[in-house]
Amino acid sequence: MSFRNLRVSQRSALGFGLIGLIVLILGVFSLKQMADIRERSSEVGTGWMPSIVALGDLSDNIMRTRIFALRLVLINDSDVDQSTRES
Repeated sequence: MSFRNLRVSQRSALGFGLIGLIVLILGVFSLKQMADIRERSSEVGTGWMPSIVALGDLSDNIMRTRIFALRLVLINDSDVDQSTRES
């Protein structure tokens, strides 16, 4: 049976059916990809973000220590020296 031997309505139905099948396959594929993306984003949220936040806190504490050390070295005022040592 040749494609040209079909009536117009049959050819249209076959064409729309093929397009519908392609859209359905694309939809299933995209749902799978979205599930994969969601799984990886939850992995980043639960596994990586606490580590990144902890590193940020560590960096803040190191920077604070450096600032106070430089303040002690550079400033010769005894009041500032005492307040820096208390901090």
